[in-house]
Amino acid sequence: GLGAAINLLTHTGGWTALDGIAAGLDALQALLSVIAIGRLSAPRWSAQFALIPFIVLIQGIALMGARVPARMLVGLLLLVFAGIALLIPPAEEPRFDLTASTPHTPRTD
Repeated sequence: GLGAAINLLTHTGGWTALDGIAAGLDALQALLSVIAIGRLSAPRWSAQFALIPFIVLIQGIALMGARVPARMLVGLLLLVFAGIALLIPPAEEPRFDLTASTPHTPRTD
């Protein structure tokens, strides 16, 4: 992201005093990712790894004006189906419950 762009500029001689900012932005992105993982289920989180390549390929096709061969069309369709399948919630979405792993003391009445 932005941290990678600043990191590239520092290594190519563009900006030399922004190493801390690049590291801070990367740390912020890592923190936001951890927060997002806590709020989303694993299948929904992993949908980005199917949808982002699909978006990049569509953008490349649009910008380059290239002809789309059948093999690429099949790959694009598979990426779309994978992303949709991962985004649709199952009938019962599992949630991690931290209190479920604590031992319960039996009551003696």
